[in-house]
Amino acid sequence: MKVPRALVAFADVEQRKMICALLAQCGFLPIIANSLREIRASLAEQKISLIFCGSDLPDGTFQDVLVEVHRTIKIPVVVGSRTGCWEEYLKALQQGAFDLIATPCRAEEVRHILSHVHLKSTAA
Repeated sequence: MKVPRALVAFADVEQRKMICALLAQCGFLPIIANSLREIRASLAEQKISLIFCGSDLPDGTFQDVLVEVHRTIKIPVVVGSRTGCWEEYLKALQQGAFDLIATPCRAEEVRHILSHVHLKSTAA
């Protein structure tokens, strides 16, 4: 059985490390991307099951990631946001995000989201 790959794109190194560690604990192989360009390359080169990305990347935003994902393949995108406000949450969901999580992320929230991603993928 292949290990599902999760793409992690956060500018904040500590957030990235924490999310990668949690993904590994939950059975995912974390793949790090530092830019929208690297996300595009990873999506073209390998099968990705999930993306965790910060709201801002050096060469784009989470909206650009959503456009890219929905153009090529349909996989869950979880957006990390410093504000985590209700309006931003609704906007992210309307634009196609699976979920939005406030950063710094709490381990319990990441695990909760991962359980929902798993439930949705097994129901599909």
